[in-house]
Amino acid sequence: MKNRIIYTHTERERIFDLMEVVMFNASGGFAEQAKYYAKHSILSHYEYGDNGLKTQIAYVLTNLQHWRGDLASKVKTELKKFQ
Repeated sequence: MKNRIIYTHTERERIFDLMEVVMFNASGGFAEQAKYYAKHSILSHYEYGDNGLKTQIAYVLTNLQHWRGDLASKVKTELKKFQ
């Protein structure tokens, strides 16, 4: 498969940790959508592998545009590294 994404086990764990932070802390416009995609990241990974997880990261980041603050900045910056 062309452009297949492969995360290490450690990277996957970190991504899921970050998704949990989103689920419990995101606020602002579209935060509920970001939380929805974060919540479904494990299922997406189960069904589609790392490419599914990469897609969920993109959806989460798109919907976190209005989340502000230090925690928001740190989480979004780190998630972007996994795109």
